[in-house]
Amino acid sequence: MTLVLRVLDPEFAMVMSVATALVAIWRALFAVLAVAVLALAIVGVIQVASWFSGPPEPSSTTVAVASQNDDGEDGEEGGGGDADALPSRLVDLIEPMADTRESVRVAIGDVKRCGASEDLSAAADTFEEAAEAREAALRQLEGLSVDDEELAEVVDLLGDAMRTSAAADRHFADWARDVAHECRTDSATDSTDNRFYRSGQEAAGEAHQAKQAFVEAWNAATGDDDVPAYTSRDL
Repeated sequence: MTLVLRVLDPEFAMVMSVATALVAIWRALFAVLAVAVLALAIVGVIQVASWFSGPPEPSSTTVAVASQNDDGEDGEEGGGGDADALPSRLVDLIEPMADTRESVRVAIGDVKRCGASEDLSAAADTFEEAAEAREAALRQLEGLSVDDEELAEVVDLLGDAMRTSAAADRHFADWARDVAHECRTDSATDSTDNRFYRSGQEAAGEAHQAKQAFVEAWNAATGDDDVPAYTSRDL
């Protein structure tokens, strides 16, 4: 009798309904959690598999392009292209050096004549500018990569000529500054009786020999190219 009353009791029925709902919710949450864990496991397996599979193979197009560039036939940088263009690049370095020859000659004459102080100062500046121009060209020359043996010798000889010419210009600049005071006090001073002048002349002699060696190698190596032939005076 008591059991029947409890079953029929509305409050007891409500409690049982809530309990049943909570059980259903718990089962649903458990199912969602199980699905999430399974998804994470699948992602992990895929990631680990990708680690062991290594990078993808390059396409045949990529390999072909790389091969062409390595051979230097179809790429922009190649040994043959550089060798063909090198004489023209050297001409671009040589011509400005040749243009300084006349200004240096005039400056030497001004100092020999023991000219006015402003002339001697200008002469020293001329020598310095010539030396700086040659040294700048020398740095560019040293940055060249030359595979051709004959052209490599040409580049080395041109470097020797530029180096010794720059050394002569530096000595002559010191000469112009050193004799300035003597020339102001006695215009008849023999300005060539000077240690800097003698050093400059010695370096100029070495430069002449280096230039002669260069032009001989240059003319022999570039005789068939569309570039000018040179003599030592042209440098």
